[in-house]
Amino acid sequence: MRGFRRGSRAIGCAVISVLLLFVLGPGSARAQSPQFWPEIDFSITRGHINLLVPSLVRLDPTAANPQFVATGAVGTAAFGSHLSVSAGYLFADLPQKSAVAHVPLVAVTPILSAHRWSISDMSRFERLISYSNQPYRYRNRAGVDYALGKDRRVHIYAVNEYFVNLSTASWNQNRAQVGIGLSANRYSRFDLYYLQRSAPGGAETPVIGTVLTIRFNRR
Repeated sequence: MRGFRRGSRAIGCAVISVLLLFVLGPGSARAQSPQFWPEIDFSITRGHINLLVPSLVRLDPTAANPQFVATGAVGTAAFGSHLSVSAGYLFADLPQKSAVAHVPLVAVTPILSAHRWSISDMSRFERLISYSNQPYRYRNRAGVDYALGKDRRVHIYAVNEYFVNLSTASWNQNRAQVGIGLSANRYSRFDLYYLQRSAPGGAETPVIGTVLTIRFNRR
């Protein structure tokens, strides 16, 4: 019971932190209605290999929807506990712009873990085929994660990801994110996060996002 109460308090504090960041964020973000990014992922793990099948929708309460729909598959191989290498393919549809993108990608992620802390820094290279003159893009996603509770089922995290258009050697966008994740059991995890997207020209987009991950683990 005590563990449950501590976990409940931790979840409540993390949710309040996410909401406070949204309320106290930049004035430009408060002036714009937040988008909603719901996502459902299927994760299959066997040994050191993981296959992730994500499905994401982006909704804007002030515009026609959906703004963006994406799915695909990403395979990741873990080399010990400090390095992973990923490769995959994503397909994105932007219905309001009558545009699609085919996105092959590769990524390398070094990981440093100590006690309840985990720090990662993903370098991802991708190509957006059939979209925006088929640019090559680099994404760097650095994040820190802290596990809460005796069973460490609750995680709070902060992430910053910036994008560079390699075709024009120019900055593309930045995404700053804070969130909380709860593993109900070994087969599911639910994440709630707040994200601030910044783009060239001063465009700011606040986002409330959710991720439900269904896990199929093989020992």
